[in-house]
Amino acid sequence: MPEILITLDDLEFRADLTESPTAQQLWAVLPIEGAANIWGEEIYFEIPISAPQEADARQDVEVGTIAYWPVGGAFCIFFCPT
Repeated sequence: MPEILITLDDLEFRADLTESPTAQQLWAVLPIEGAANIWGEEIYFEIPISAPQEADARQDVEVGTIAYWPVGGAFCIFFCPT
């Protein structure tokens, strides 16, 4: 499972990607730069991939979960439980 580095100003976070088709698409277009937005308990930004919702997608996630939001074409980082 590949590891990615997420940088926000002076902060750096490492995250492991799954072997899902969406994660493979994300890996293929890295590196990505974007302007982050905050909505509720998540940070998100648009990314240049288009993928359907994965079969194991869920609404409730733990702090630190990263995910792809198909409706908005966005990479999401959750900083509170949902």
